[in-house]
Amino acid sequence: GQRVHTVLSDGTDVWLNSNSTLSFINDNADYRKVCLNGEALFDVAKDKSRPFIVETQRNSIKVLGTKIDVSSYDGSQFFTVKLYDGKVEVTDLSQNSSDVLVSRERLDFVDGRYRKSSLSSFESETWLDGIYFFENASAFWFIA
Repeated sequence: GQRVHTVLSDGTDVWLNSNSTLSFINDNADYRKVCLNGEALFDVAKDKSRPFIVETQRNSIKVLGTKIDVSSYDGSQFFTVKLYDGKVEVTDLSQNSSDVLVSRERLDFVDGRYRKSSLSSFESETWLDGIYFFENASAFWFIA
């Protein structure tokens, strides 16, 4: 259940959720790239001349805005991008298809298809504080 915060060399703030890994792939004149297995929240440092790219097992997310949450664990079909602020372009590496999200939108990979929707009013980066919300749950347990 541990969460980790770090700041990358370009000034980008990253919060990693438990059981997640992040690799810094490239820092060159053309772009900034990281590889994610798990879930992370990125508050990307602005640099219009060098896009910030998050790669997962299945997707590449080109950050054109600032604050995103990406969840993609290797070996799992589960994939979600939540965009809190800004704009991102999400590319499926196996299908060579892409979609653009704007502020307060999310993209989920469900049952072999992508589904774009608006973020609900309570969706935020609350997992940073250990708070999780469950929609349409018939029961829940609270463990202190």
